[in-house]
Amino acid sequence: MKKSFSTASLIGALTGVALIGAAMGVYFILRRDENMQREIVSDTKNLTKNLKKKAQKKAKNMSKEDWIAQEKEKIMNHGR
Repeated sequence: MKKSFSTASLIGALTGVALIGAAMGVYFILRRDENMQREIVSDTKNLTKNLKKKAQKKAKNMSKEDWIAQEKEKIMNHGR
């Protein structure tokens, strides 16, 4: 039995390969986007955490500065 080559089978094979390629492309794009989304979320959490620490440190330092200013004022006014 001789196998015949037909245009229909060629188009069918090319369509199948194209569909498999498209499905793999979509899979890899979604996977990359998931990783990118995780990285963005992680970076945002780290940025928020660092900003919170800096704000707390600044508030603590300002409190110390205010306390020092008040004590300095008390000492300066005590001698008068």
